[in-house]
Amino acid sequence: MRIGDVLTVLEISHQTLYKKEESGEIPQRDGKDTRPYWHSRTIREFLPKWRQR
Repeated sequence: MRIGDVLTVLEISHQTLYKKEESGEIPQRDGKDTRPYWHSRTIREFLPKWRQR
């Protein structure tokens, strides 16, 4: 999943994504080819925790 996908799923802005990723509230990216990405599994496993906040 690319940044835009994660922003849509989590319903947050770029700025919020970067702040929460830096603070450890959002999982670190799984990799980077030409652009950063997360595996869908990473986000899927994280969603229940995110929704409980």
